[in-house]
Amino acid sequence: MIEHIVKKPWELLRGPVAADDTALTTFEYDNDTYIAGKYDIPDDVNAAVIAFFGTDAENEDFAAKLYGRCRTNGPIMLLWSGTVTLGAKLVTDHPITKTALTAYWADTITLTSNVEWLSDPTIRSEALGDTIAYLVLNLYGIKDVYLEVDLDGGSTTAASAYAIITGFKSYIDE
Repeated sequence: MIEHIVKKPWELLRGPVAADDTALTTFEYDNDTYIAGKYDIPDDVNAAVIAFFGTDAENEDFAAKLYGRCRTNGPIMLLWSGTVTLGAKLVTDHPITKTALTAYWADTITLTSNVEWLSDPTIRSEALGDTIAYLVLNLYGIKDVYLEVDLDGGSTTAASAYAIITGFKSYIDE
């Protein structure tokens, strides 16, 4: 039995977000706000890793929610809700566009509410001050995701927020 893992390249999930998003208040499959900002999950992906970064200063934070829709036309559901805190590790070039940027990687991600999905997200974070925190999610059956950002939702206010995503497919060959 061999476990195979196929990794997709990192892509931009959101950013720069410089003003609070309007909160989703309806969760029909065809919500216009969701559709306009969604990120399509490739068919050959069943898990994702998300990393956050933002501008202004370290130790600033923001709130965020990740929503998803099932491949079988279900309602929009909450996959993760939490707070993201920027750390000391600098971003000097945008990781996707490679343009010059002065920002900070998030070193802390917290879960602030229960989720509606099959499994709870995993947060990979070490409080060492110079690390990057990652949000790891099981996306089996998810068609697309939408990241909602509330810059004023933390204890301090980050000037902008970004998120990048990579996908994985893990399977067993027997």
